[in-house]
Amino acid sequence: MPNKKRIKALLAPHEKLIYIGNLHWFLFKESMITLVITLSLYYFSFAYFSAQTRDFLNIIITLLFVYALFRFLLEYLKHSSSFFLITNERILIQAGLFKTTSMSIALPKIQTIEVGQTLWGQLLGYGTINIMGVGINTMNKFEMVANPNVFRQRLQTAIDGEGSEPIIEHVVDRNTPRPRLRRR
Repeated sequence: MPNKKRIKALLAPHEKLIYIGNLHWFLFKESMITLVITLSLYYFSFAYFSAQTRDFLNIIITLLFVYALFRFLLEYLKHSSSFFLITNERILIQAGLFKTTSMSIALPKIQTIEVGQTLWGQLLGYGTINIMGVGINTMNKFEMVANPNVFRQRLQTAIDGEGSEPIIEHVVDRNTPRPRLRRR
């Protein structure tokens, strides 16, 4: 999730931010499963195996643990660098870490938004969003989005022009001096 300073830099003058979306925490499933397997192997190596076998298993456990940490770091960076913004004028989406997809579509140019959810997605609150705009031949697909139905609802509200309470209003007024801190 980008910080407020970065969000304000992305907004155009007089643009109001209506919704901020992000990727779901279920993105971390692979690293968490690997970590559980690693901890289970560690426990069972002391409980059921001899010292010689345990030494061999410790090498495998260490490699799995390093893999789980590396995988968690990549998933965390992907989670923190991806965001879905809806403003009163457009949507801004950036998803991915090494292979990033960035897009900005004006609200009147959005033709279709589809939400797909598996059973796990419905239970845990994540899904896939497909966005197609007017004049765009491809459909942009974003997976593991948290609360995709809320995203679609807020986007439809913004497209219809109904009043939504803005989260951040970006008004540029460079003539106003900044307040100075007084020292005592």
